[in-house]
Amino acid sequence: MYCLHDQLKEVDDSVVLWKYMSLSKFIALLVDNGLWFNRIDCFEDVFEGRFPDFNEKLRPEVYGAERLSKEQYSIFEKQSRESLFVSCFHANDYESAAMWTLYSKVEGIAIQTTAKNLKKAFSSEKRHIYNFS
Repeated sequence: MYCLHDQLKEVDDSVVLWKYMSLSKFIALLVDNGLWFNRIDCFEDVFEGRFPDFNEKLRPEVYGAERLSKEQYSIFEKQSRESLFVSCFHANDYESAAMWTLYSKVEGIAIQTTAKNLKKAFSSEKRHIYNFS
């Protein structure tokens, strides 16, 4: 089910969203009757889901004396990347040539929806689904 998260900025219902994919992934979406959620640490981009270096510099200011050690934070980041799954959409009013190039190499398809419709699509899902920009 779609849920609000107290620490994530929610995408406005009116935002136009695009999902670009190969034809084979689109067919899998239809056959499996649902979106594929990829584990963050399995993306080609090894930095996906990682905390920026600036995050480390701000920790003392944000968390004070109760902050985790650098080693504990590394363990937390690794565990987070192994347990979070995402399905990425592109927010834009129009199609994007760059997104076509990146996500639909030879034969591809783009799905257009709104944030409101995507949220509604998860109404019968038992697991918690969050969106953020």
